[in-house]
Amino acid sequence: MTLFTKLHSASAGTTIPVGAYTVYPIPAKDKWTLAVNKNVTAGAGLRRKAGHRPRPMETDQIGQPSK
Repeated sequence: MTLFTKLHSASAGTTIPVGAYTVYPIPAKDKWTLAVNKNVTAGAGLRRKAGHRPRPMETDQIGQPSK
């Protein structure tokens, strides 16, 4: 998944500058982790280095739709 930002963003205390990024959602049974990587080359995969550590995401259950 590719993320394009036109404004500086922040995630878990890490600033994400303007640019293009590959986003890796990493699911687990009771939590999700999000990794953002500057390398947008197709098939490059996630390389964990300083500033590209996966970050935990807040999750919650979705309620039933109202009628």
